Amino acid sequence: MNINREQIDELNAIIQIHLEPADYDKQVAGVLEDYRKKVRMDGFRPGKVPAGLIKKLYGQAALVDEINKILSDSLNNYIRKEALQILGEPIPNPDSPEIDWEHQREFDFHFDIGLSPEFELKLTKRDKVPLYKITVTDEMIDNQIESHTKRYGLLEPVEIASPGDLLYVSLVQLDEQKNEVENGIHTNDTLVSLDSIEDKALKEQLNSCKVNDEFEVDLKILFPNENDRATALMIDKSHVDEIGSGPFKMTVQQIKHFVPAEINQDLFDKIFGEGEVTSEEIFRERILEGLQKQFEAESNHKFHTDAKNKVLEKIDVPLPDDFLKRWLKLSGKEKQLTEEQIEKEYPDFASNLKWSLIKNLIIKEQELKADEEEIKKQAITSAYRQYQQYGIYQVEQEQLIQLAEAYLKDENEQRALVDMILEDKVIDYIRTLVKEDEKVLTLEEFKKLFD
Repeated sequence: MNINREQIDELNAIIQIHLEPADYDKQVAGVLEDYRKKVRMDGFRPGKVPAGLIKKLYGQAALVDEINKILSDSLNNYIRKEALQILGEPIPNPDSPEIDWEHQREFDFHFDIGLSPEFELKLTKRDKVPLYKITVTDEMIDNQIESHTKRYGLLEPVEIASPGDLLYVSLVQLDEQKNEVENGIHTNDTLVSLDSIEDKALKEQLNSCKVNDEFEVDLKILFPNENDRATALMIDKSHVDEIGSGPFKMTVQQIKHFVPAEINQDLFDKIFGEGEVTSEEIFRERILEGLQKQFEAESNHKFHTDAKNKVLEKIDVPLPDDFLKRWLKLSGKEKQLTEEQIEKEYPDFASNLKWSLIKNLIIKEQELKADEEEIKKQAITSAYRQYQQYGIYQVEQEQLIQLAEAYLKDENEQRALVDMILEDKVIDYIRTLVKEDEKVLTLEEFKKLFD
């Protein structure tokens, strides 16, 4: 076997591999002998099929498979031995010599490789990255308090409905003569939200109803959505038009009125823990701290994005673009990507690759690492964010630890946690190189930055 490399330019090279029979004959013979032992063929006892017949039937397939294995191992070993920093994977050179598998005994293979570029991290204090400070207003604090009072509020039974209340009703199917249908549909405790009723006349009628009031209703007006009608009638969606189109008698069984929680010690204890907050003044201070912490996290996230964009804008990271586009097409065969799709998607791919190279350079030069405690802490943070996605903000520590431990047991999740830690450390390092250009603005102004 002979392997050599032809350097095309700083970012592209060709690895040339020459194979002779001595490189593959033994492996192919071993595969064919294994076939001979296992194959079942009419007219021959097991293991007694002539070797020549086995070679005729399976020889070429075995040759191709074994040479492909040799090529894969040889490429990987050569790249590792030469300490080549490649991008993507080696791909066949389009001008490689053609192969006649039936008659050739010596083979030449040419593979293109894309090489990782060399570049310098040139950032100075003249490079500004905006750091936004969001002003917390009294109105924001009031809105947050209102949100807490709603979250911990209660539904209380009342006799007369008012706008926004919830009705629990029974529904009885009627025939054309307004009589109850024998063995027809009859439900209890079906939920009707007065806020969700779209028909103005029906809404006005129900907004002042009383317990035990009866109404004749068209379910298509009460529940315009087909899925809601099926749920209300407890029937399969496929039958909803057939059953849910006639009149129904609706009887009000219960009326529930939402009462926000009072701003008192009980509320303080539910939100912050028993005895942690003892007055409305301290309550507002804790709300303020929470909002500041929340906005600081959002500001840091924006800084992260802006710092990344500044680095990509300032640092020239050349890439073997033509090679990478070819590699993307070959590696994405199952997606059958067209040239147009690759051209469209390539800029984002290239940007992410450049950032990955910059990030890895900083990690290497600054010897950044994620220790065990940092990984555990990040796991808990990720667990809390998971709950937040479902609108759950008050989570028991035991629940967070349980979810975090599940993350730590999963290798992919643990790798993702390490990536998050290192990326944050990279951004922290970039902070030391650039100037943080502090800008104070309102929440509305901050949100407009994302439009």
